[in-house]
Amino acid sequence: MNDIKPYRYQPELKQKLILRDEQIDLIDILTAEMDVLMDDIVEGKSGGTTVLCAGPAGVGKTLTAEVYSEIIKRPLYRVHSGQLGLNVGEMEKALKDVLTRAQRWGAVMLIDEADVYIKRRDNNIAMNAVVGVFLRVLEYFNGLLFLTTNRVDDIDEAIVSRCIALIKYYPPDNDARRRIWRVMIDQFALDVDADLINLLVECFPEATGRDIKGLSKLVAKFCQHKKVAPTLEVFKRCSIFRGMDLEKPAENAQG
Repeated sequence: MNDIKPYRYQPELKQKLILRDEQIDLIDILTAEMDVLMDDIVEGKSGGTTVLCAGPAGVGKTLTAEVYSEIIKRPLYRVHSGQLGLNVGEMEKALKDVLTRAQRWGAVMLIDEADVYIKRRDNNIAMNAVVGVFLRVLEYFNGLLFLTTNRVDDIDEAIVSRCIALIKYYPPDNDARRRIWRVMIDQFALDVDADLINLLVECFPEATGRDIKGLSKLVAKFCQHKKVAPTLEVFKRCSIFRGMDLEKPAENAQG
């Protein structure tokens, strides 16, 4: 017990979240003054703040919840949708349990890959019931909840109406990708200059933030083991094991 220390939140992690300025501004507003939201709300429905983050894999949806829990200095309670199940009765109980726990702890709640619970309802009675129960339980959660999904165009309208905001995420453009490369190269202490970063942006035009992080980590391990510098050829060689698409950079490219 003597080794237990208070957790030190790291609001500086915000610099690692590379999103559009308007998205950052909106999330700043939605997560501000959470004590007022959680403590002063009248008993009943729709007291919480639910943010739906939709977009392809690896573009920062989960990272958003992780970073903002650090910024507002609250624990993050992360649950994958697979932990809640698909049986209506079991899912309802499991969802109520985790939301009650998150609210009691004052935690930021994250339900990751919630696709099956927010899918647009159709003729599948069983799945419609799952979505209906999910909606009903969410009405009584008075905390901050992030939902993530890859189903950008297949979200039930009732789900959207219950969320205070739907934030759509997109693959990073060249400028955002360049910023992500810098962040990850610093994180893994790689000796890489600006010219090489520009070449990496051009060589990996489809790379997401997750791709860049994974490749940078692999290159760092490779260079440490082989005692070599992180050159463009090393990045290319390691990218084979990340399944990343290469594009040959143009001569004299300036990024």
